[in-house]
Amino acid sequence: MIKKIETKTMIKILAEIFVLYLCIHYWPNISGVIGSLLNAATPLLVGCAVAYTLNILMSFYERHFFPHSNKKFICKSRRGFSLLLAIITLLALLALVIALIVPQLISCVKLLAAEVPGAISLLLEKLGKLNILSEDILNKLAAIDWQSKVGQILNTLLSGICNVMDIIVSTVSSVVSGITTAFVAIIFSIYLLMGKNKLSRQCKALMKRYIPESKCSKINHILSVLNDSFHRFIVGQCTEAVIL
Repeated sequence: MIKKIETKTMIKILAEIFVLYLCIHYWPNISGVIGSLLNAATPLLVGCAVAYTLNILMSFYERHFFPHSNKKFICKSRRGFSLLLAIITLLALLALVIALIVPQLISCVKLLAAEVPGAISLLLEKLGKLNILSEDILNKLAAIDWQSKVGQILNTLLSGICNVMDIIVSTVSSVVSGITTAFVAIIFSIYLLMGKNKLSRQCKALMKRYIPESKCSKINHILSVLNDSFHRFIVGQCTEAVIL
């Protein structure tokens, strides 16, 4: 038997079709509005990402900062002190990584530049033995000062990089925008971390008020699994990087 469709369901279906038509017909305008909203929300999204990363270190320090103490001063200063330690630790790790990688990268480039002429000479010798190229071509290739050629190529690349950096530095508006975004993101992340318990309670109360209990439990389970997965992934990758 064919079930009768209720009036409420029919109205809902028609409304969804109408909204879908509007989205398709006015998609350029809608995409422009969405892009503007995303650009405006970029500092907040970056702040959320920074807060999530810092919260891993902050939670670690909170668990070990006089956890059994009931003194008023310790309880009030635990969160702020843990956040400060987390920021210092993150900056120290970034400085350590930069100090380790940059010198090795420079030495790697120098090593490659020093080895290229010898590799080219060896290649020309192999080609001469295989009789792939004529002796005139081999003699001309062998007469080239590959060391100076490699130096010229590196100088060209470095000068190109310098020109790009000059263009970037000259773009004052972009620099100011980036600094503003970073500043707002850091302030927003600190706000989230300092009031994370209160924000968590407010989000749970809001979900219970407007979402059925069965769906709330599913959403909480999904969020818990995602949080646990990302937490373990970030900690594992950082541990592996430190070991390497």
